[in-house]
Amino acid sequence: LDMDGAIDILAVGSDQAGPILQVAFAISAADLTPREMPRGVMYPVRMRVAVRDAAGKSVVTVDTVRAFLSPARLTPSQHLVGQLPIRVQPGEYRVRVSLESDRRGMLSAPLQVRVPGTRGRLTLSDVSIGTRSVPILWRSPTADTAWANPLGRYKNTDQLQLYFEVGGLEQGTRYRTDIAI
Repeated sequence: LDMDGAIDILAVGSDQAGPILQVAFAISAADLTPREMPRGVMYPVRMRVAVRDAAGKSVVTVDTVRAFLSPARLTPSQHLVGQLPIRVQPGEYRVRVSLESDRRGMLSAPLQVRVPGTRGRLTLSDVSIGTRSVPILWRSPTADTAWANPLGRYKNTDQLQLYFEVGGLEQGTRYRTDIAI
C-alpha cells in the first residue's frame, strides 16, 4: 500500500571526514501504526538507501529499521519526521530512497545529486530550506544549524531557515550569492 509522505535528498553538510548526503523525510501519521511502549509511542520505519556512481556501481547502501519514540500518539494530521546522514566522497551520484512501515511504503524517484568537495575549485552545496516548526536539523562543524522540510509546506508566519555551504575560497575572499525563493 502507498504511504503518504515526502523524501528530500540534499548534498549539504560536511565535517573533517568529508561531505554528507542528508536524507530527510516526513510520513503522514495516518499511515503509521503506533506501538504503545512504557515510555511513549514507538513508530518503526524501515529505511533503505541506494547511492550509485555515474557508472551505476553501488557506492553506499543502507538498510536499517529506526524506531522513533514519541511521548504521545501522533494525530492523523501530523507527520513523523526524521533524517539520515550518509557519508560519501565528492562526486556525481544517483540516489534512491524507500521507506516502509506496516506493509505501507514509498519510493523516491531516482535523483541525480552532485556532492561538492570542500577544497579546490569554487563549489556550492545544495540549498536547504526549513523552519523551526519542522524539527529536522543538523549542526555543521562550525555550529551553524541547517534545517530541512521535505514537505515544502510553510505557514505564512514561519521564518524560513536557509542554509548552504561555499567551498574552494581562500579565507578572507569576498563573494556574493543571490538566491531567490
